[in-house]
Amino acid sequence: MAKFTTGNEAKVAKEVIPKKVTDDPDIEKIKMKLSPGEYYRKSDGLFCYRVPKKDYDGPEKVKPLYDSTLEGLRKKERELLNRLNSQLSVSSKKKTLNDEYELWKRLKTGVKGSTFSNYVYMYEHYVLKSKLGTSFLRLITKSDVKAFYLNLLETTTLKVNTLSNIQGVVYQVLEMAKDDRIIVSNPADGALTEIRRSYEDESEGRIALTVAEQDAFLHALEIFDSWKSIFTVLLLTGMRSGELCGLQWSDVDFDADVIHVRNNLVYYAHVSEDGRSGYDMHDPKSKAGRRDIPMLPLVKEIFAQEQQRQKELGITCAKIVDAFDDFCWLNRFNMPYHHSTLNSAIKRIVLKYNDLVMNNDKRTNGVLLPLFTVHVLRHTCCTRLIENRCNPLAVRGILGHKSLSVTLDIYTSVSEMFKKKEMGLKSTKSNKSYPDIFSEQLNRSKHDKKPSEVKKLFPSCKEEEIEFITQLYSDFTQKEENVVIGYDNL
Repeated sequence: MAKFTTGNEAKVAKEVIPKKVTDDPDIEKIKMKLSPGEYYRKSDGLFCYRVPKKDYDGPEKVKPLYDSTLEGLRKKERELLNRLNSQLSVSSKKKTLNDEYELWKRLKTGVKGSTFSNYVYMYEHYVLKSKLGTSFLRLITKSDVKAFYLNLLETTTLKVNTLSNIQGVVYQVLEMAKDDRIIVSNPADGALTEIRRSYEDESEGRIALTVAEQDAFLHALEIFDSWKSIFTVLLLTGMRSGELCGLQWSDVDFDADVIHVRNNLVYYAHVSEDGRSGYDMHDPKSKAGRRDIPMLPLVKEIFAQEQQRQKELGITCAKIVDAFDDFCWLNRFNMPYHHSTLNSAIKRIVLKYNDLVMNNDKRTNGVLLPLFTVHVLRHTCCTRLIENRCNPLAVRGILGHKSLSVTLDIYTSVSEMFKKKEMGLKSTKSNKSYPDIFSEQLNRSKHDKKPSEVKKLFPSCKEEEIEFITQLYSDFTQKEENVVIGYDNL
């Protein structure tokens, strides 16, 4: 009699089930070395691997891998993962630039608080509500990023250098999206390069003021007296605006004629629910920024007058910033000044002064001022000090530059930029001589030095460096023997 089987029994009969079972005593040790996704199947002695969800969330349904040895299995794993990694994550296909930014903001580490806050301010002020910010990451192209930057330049007062700050955070957010396999490449990579090249001629010449422009600015400060003190100090010390705004009276040593730079006052939009802006006190920009600056006579006089004025009027600071409340420079509300306030003041002064020049006001020197930022005063200080033959190494220490090359690059750049402009200025002004506040304050006089004498002062310098320093030294040095900004006592 024929034997009938059910459908399930027939299916089992056709299956070939491996019977390989290993008795290897080392299997238990090997099992301890298994990585995530790997496991050992005792029924047939095979090593198996299933791709963990954290490693792949793409559209493909990935079948498990099998091999009789762990080495063979891992070879197959590498081949599979290399293939899968070339695919993009589908779970994030509708993620926007703003969505990725929020994740970046939570995970970002390793930067100073002021730097991070600047990133946050730049993104949330300019990108968050823009078309670029709300776009799907997959759809953003390099041309979209460039168009966004160009629109900012055309519709706002932003300069190319400020765009670099926006590019800094946008690039990082898109780079994280690339690492997360949401996009294949970073569309912000190189997006600002061509724009910067196109606009560099426009920004040329704003590294420092010429002597004539410096003199015109000092004339303007005489007219608009309320800003005379603070901008004169910035010009004669070369301090960064945040360093000056964060200066405490305890940092001004009237006995030693020295300013101790120890803090940097920062004003920005805080990362908070109410989005309020405020002050924070930070360390200087770098280790070199923590320094002592010698006070020239005029600087000391200005500080003494300001301290006396505040004392007579009973002025005290109305704001405590990270336990600091003894700020040297206070506005009419008895609040510390900040970078934006100073820039706005310079803009107003320049525009008003230029109107007086155009109307032939006798209080002016007839030179139109360019629009510039407060940081230009720092570069101007560097340039004037070297032009007045101050020791470049001493200038580096005064300004708090990390290296001497930064100091000399500023001077070299300015010298090259203003050659033609200065020649044209002299020809149109018929040899008019403009005073230099630095020469007067540094008390310069003619005093030559020979290379052999300079070599004794700088025994470790190379010959070409000795020639350069001798050239700087040969024209003017200070009359006094014991001075701070000189060569002999460096």
